[in-house]
Amino acid sequence: MTRRRCTCLLISLTVLAAAGCVSARPARMSWSSWSGSFQFAGDESQPPGFGTVTGPTPDPLEPMNRVFFQVNDRVYFWVLKPVAKGWRWVVPRRGRRWVSNFTTHLATPVRLVNCALQGQFEGAGVELARFGVNTTIGVLGFGDPAAEWWGMRRRNEDFGQTLGVYGIGPGLPIHWPLLGPSNLRDTVGLAGDVLLDIGTYVPGISIIERVNNTSFHIGEYEDFKRNALAPYVGLREAYLDQRRFLIEQRGPVPSAEETDRPPAPLGSVFLTSPAAWYRTYRPAVQYR
Repeated sequence: MTRRRCTCLLISLTVLAAAGCVSARPARMSWSSWSGSFQFAGDESQPPGFGTVTGPTPDPLEPMNRVFFQVNDRVYFWVLKPVAKGWRWVVPRRGRRWVSNFTTHLATPVRLVNCALQGQFEGAGVELARFGVNTTIGVLGFGDPAAEWWGMRRRNEDFGQTLGVYGIGPGLPIHWPLLGPSNLRDTVGLAGDVLLDIGTYVPGISIIERVNNTSFHIGEYEDFKRNALAPYVGLREAYLDQRRFLIEQRGPVPSAEETDRPPAPLGSVFLTSPAAWYRTYRPAVQYR
């Protein structure tokens, strides 16, 4: 009987020691059981501020948002993707990059004003210099010699980020038809961006910009849907993380020459931006 007790005690101590070794390993992430939220701990491969959501995201408009998500999903696969593939087949990569440079150039007032509002006066000066160089040497902005020759890379600021810098929270998530994931703060900010963007006053330029940008990122939304267990929740969380990171991160973004393609459009612009964000900073396990 004594031998049996000693054996049981030895087994118990072995199990406890093994459990202690497992718990001593640094945890990489913890999951909310149902919300799809996650938390990274000490993962240097992730950008600062990414994956810091630890609880369920309040989404009181979720039924409506899911309907609009399905609408946008159909629009992407039935309309936007086929048109973008045709555009990619007709227009060579260099030509599409010129178009991307031009539409980015037209949005200079948005970035310049928001850099100034956030106290990023160096960034505002860079945007002003870029506008002058690219308008003249870059032939109305179709080229980007400011970045390619002088290293003046654009900032990526908007009114939604400015409101966040001033401490205004994101508010409830909103998934707009034909625009994609957003939130209350960024929706208000988008109104200011539209007013300042020169492209707003050029007929048809927003459609060309949408098609052209999508042509560089075909496959990323599809990859996102294949890997996300719940695409709506995954897209919502990816968008919120993307915006949180952009508010905390200051500085220039990579140029098209450095990445061999324009960066995915940022902000409330349909589905490609959060999907590309998910692809770049994908967690080790899928969104649930």
